[in-house]
Formats: sequence, structure tokens, C-alpha cells
Amino acid sequence: MNGLLVTGGVVFIAAMIASAASVAPIIRFARRTGYLDIPEGRKDHPHPMPYGGGFVILVGVAIPMLVGLGIASLPALFERLPADVLPLIDGVRRRGAQVAAVVAGALLLMVLGYIDDRRKLPVWPRLLAQGLAAAILVASGLHVTAWIPWPWLQTVVTMGFVILVVNAHNFVDNANGALGGVAAIEASGILVFAIAQGQWFVAALAACLVAALIVFLPANYPKPRLFMGDAGSFLVGFLLAGLVMMLRYDDGSAPWRTFLLPSLLLLVPVIDGVLVTVARIARGVSPFTAGHDHLLHRMAAAVGSRDKAVHGLWTLAWIGVLAANALSGIPRSAADLAFLPVLMTILWVRRRGVAPA
Repeated sequence: MNGLLVTGGVVFIAAMIASAASVAPIIRFARRTGYLDIPEGRKDHPHPMPYGGGFVILVGVAIPMLVGLGIASLPALFERLPADVLPLIDGVRRRGAQVAAVVAGALLLMVLGYIDDRRKLPVWPRLLAQGLAAAILVASGLHVTAWIPWPWLQTVVTMGFVILVVNAHNFVDNANGALGGVAAIEASGILVFAIAQGQWFVAALAACLVAALIVFLPANYPKPRLFMGDAGSFLVGFLLAGLVMMLRYDDGSAPWRTFLLPSLLLLVPVIDGVLVTVARIARGVSPFTAGHDHLLHRMAAAVGSRDKAVHGLWTLAWIGVLAANALSGIPRSAADLAFLPVLMTILWVRRRGVAPA
């Protein structure tokens, strides 16, 4: 176990270093190429802001995972590792196709989001690309079973689930720090789940995502230098959808766990997605229409501050993952330890000042 913890720490730090090293070059690239969010229409930030936060996150996740896959493919190298690290390497070897699928799907959605940030795409091309990314996951053997006896229906449900999670996270990305903080908390919850189950490969992937997000968050909140953009929100939603599907929820005695626990782990996007979709359909408009009717906007109107509303989203996300862990019997001490890096980051960025209104 000690070897696994040390290896996990190394993976986490490597992901942080990779992400941190990419921040300045990505900002320079965005400014040089005009990859900027221009304040106009419903956007109220005062100056053009570089996009590219998704690239920072992708670097932190993809590089450690691809290095791990390379190590796992070289027996002469991984056989020299401590015996208690071998379960992690074995997980990478067995799930090599899923690693490749996650990276390929993430890259596809990054390209989609990049184009969408540059020139707003119609809904259908976005949905088709998201469906293709979901199909890549299915082809790698990753799918939602949910007590469904027919494989074809499992495939349909899986693709629908991925598309819904991707777009729900895109909905949350409507204020500085909102999606970055919520996603970091969600990934921490998945990390706790994976460690408790001994799913070391999933834990490593979740740790990389947590590390990348806590590098991105201070660059985005409260005084932003970098926006996530659709490229980032699509990527984050896709990675979290894949991680949630990789976890095991059903212990054979409580089928409800398969449905309730993933919903708690992704509580904020679930609530926001349902709220916005129902409200817009009731008004006779497309759920994909831009507007100020998201959960954050409603909270900000209630408390009189967008900054406090962002903190409210973080708190709600935390309640969701803590409830999921409690229902699974995961010790609170283990959860607190895994959440510590995210908690420290959130406390730090809150002390740096108030986000622009």
C-alpha cells in the first residue's frame, strides 16, 4: 500500500507540473492567435479573455496516463517496480484500450470545443461529435449496464449518458470558478470511491484530473487570466462521464446504488441540467439556447452576489460527494484526506479576493 500511495503522489505531482508548465504558453498562444472570449451580448467580463483552460487540463491528464501506458508496455521496466505498485500497472495494462479511448474522445471534443469557441456551431454538429466520442468509449468496452439486459440498449443509454453529462457540465461553465471548482470536487469524490474499491487505475486517472483542475482554478478565479471555453467544459464533462462509468456501485444487494450514487457524485450538473432543460422547454425554447436561467444565476439573484453563488455551487457539489461516500460506507477520514488538495486550493483562491461581478 505504501508503494501505491507514493506512486499516486508522484502521478498527482507530475500532472500538476505538466498542467502548470502549460498555462503561460497557452495564454500566449491564445493572445497571439485571437483565441479570445470577446465581451459582447450576454457576456459581461470587461476585457477579451484568453480561452485555453481545457488544454491545461488535457495536458495534466493525458501526459501521465500515456507515460503510465508506456511503462506498462515495457515488462523490463515495470517488473522492477515494488510489488505493491503492480496492481496499478496491471490496471493500466488491462484497461489500455480504455486509456486510448478516453484520450481519443477527449481530443475529439477538444477540437469540437475549439471550433465552437471560434465560431459558434449549430446544435446538431455538436451532438454528433459528442455521440462519436461516446461511441469511442463504448467500443473500448466501457458502457452503462444499469440492470439493462439488452446490449444494444446499454449502448444507447451509454451514449445518451455521456452526451448529457458533457452538456450538463457545459451548462455549469457560466461564471469564473464555477465549473473548475465543481469539477475538482467531483473528481475528488470519484478518487475517494476508486481508492475505497481498490480501483487503482481509475484512482490514478481521477488524481490527474484533480491535479489539473486545481492548477486551472487559480488561473480562472477570482481574477481570471484564462477561460475554460467549450473546449474545456466538453473535455471535463467527457472525462467525468468516463470516470463515473468506470466505478463500481452495485454490491448485489441494492440496485438503487447504480442510479443514486453517480447522480450524487455529479449533483450540481444534474440539478442544473434538469432545471434548465425543463424551464426552457416549458417556455417553448431549445434547451441549448443561451440564457441567464442556470442554477448559478438563480442563486446569485437570491443571495445578491455571483461570487457567493459560485461558493454555493462548490458547497452543493461537496454535499453531493460526501453523501455518496457516506451511503457507500467510506470512512470520513479517507474522504477528508483525498479532498484536502481541493479544499486547500478553494480556501486559497477565496482569500485572493472577490471575482468580478
